[in-house]
Amino acid sequence: MGIFSNLFKKKETTTEDVQKGKNESTEKEEKIESQGENNNPTLNEEPSSENNVTEEKQVPVQEQTPTQEIDIWERAKNLIEAEELYVLLSISKANMLEGFSFPYIGNLGEGKLTLYLFSTLDLAKQFVLGSDYEVLDGVYPIGKLEKKDQFSTLINTLIIAKKIMNVSHFDIDGVASYDIAEFLEKNEIKEYQVKIHLTNQEAEQAKASNGQNPPQLPRRFNPIRITNFHNRFAIPEERRKELSDSLFVKEGQTREECLNTYVNGQTLTENCFMLTILFLSFMPQAEKAKNETDLKYFAGIRHMLSMVIWMKLKAEKKLYTLVDPQTKKPIIHNESMCVLYTDRFKYIQGNCEYKELNGCEEIKQHIAENNLKSVVVDGITTTAVLDANLCV
Repeated sequence: MGIFSNLFKKKETTTEDVQKGKNESTEKEEKIESQGENNNPTLNEEPSSENNVTEEKQVPVQEQTPTQEIDIWERAKNLIEAEELYVLLSISKANMLEGFSFPYIGNLGEGKLTLYLFSTLDLAKQFVLGSDYEVLDGVYPIGKLEKKDQFSTLINTLIIAKKIMNVSHFDIDGVASYDIAEFLEKNEIKEYQVKIHLTNQEAEQAKASNGQNPPQLPRRFNPIRITNFHNRFAIPEERRKELSDSLFVKEGQTREECLNTYVNGQTLTENCFMLTILFLSFMPQAEKAKNETDLKYFAGIRHMLSMVIWMKLKAEKKLYTLVDPQTKKPIIHNESMCVLYTDRFKYIQGNCEYKELNGCEEIKQHIAENNLKSVVVDGITTTAVLDANLCV
């Protein structure tokens, strides 16, 4: 991540950590004997809403007539048989590169925590939009609970919620709220087993707890894939090879044709990637070989790409920079500032916040006020360093 690499620090336990553990270790299954509420798993930390809660939502509780109660529990039986349901996910704990997150925990008041479940994707989206929940870069924080997936089933998720996360309720479609313990009891669900994907580190800790009753388990849900997730900033390996090759003008290709490819045939992210490999790979190799011809050629391509990136930044609807949480002023590092063209990764950085910029005019203002030498574009998925003299 270049000169801003120290700003982007990993969160403590992320979906990326868990997914990595999934790929490297076998699926771990732990048993919890159901002997009353005081026999919860021994965990390394006290329950904390900070692990999954991003904001509190108050859900009004309505009194129910006996007839309504019968209808609600009839509806509950249908949930058990449903092939798929949808669950609201935490946006602040999401891995927005790979597309995984953990169920979001809301607050009902009076110390009662809840999950938000939905029978259809459309109802889940309506809830997100109606509650002003964050939608970063068009990504709805909604996951799917599937009956065929042993780790992300409704029952396994509810048992984890109750036994590990101390969540007492779940809400369905915003029209009915259930006590998890009562729901499991009425549907004759035994609570003696819970299945959790473990990272390698968690698997080692689980081995160390052998013989203990109950076993130590991580205080989190299983990661759930964000529905319809697509990372438009990811560049496949094959495309990377094409972009690398396009740094070299083909025989018979004019400079104008090459420039047209950069402008119309490649995205802003792809242009940033090309500038990155040019700056970090091709130019250092030419310098090491003392090849003045190649250095002159690459300098020309670098200038061309820099101008294209600046032009594309002007066309972006929203631009952001990183600011100090206390002063709210842009973070300046090595006479450089960071400019981002998506808020998708706003929770990936360390002790800094995103601030929306007033277009490229504000970037030029910061360059002048702070006598900046360069502008780092993105800095998360790619790191394109622009000469500040070009950004005027």
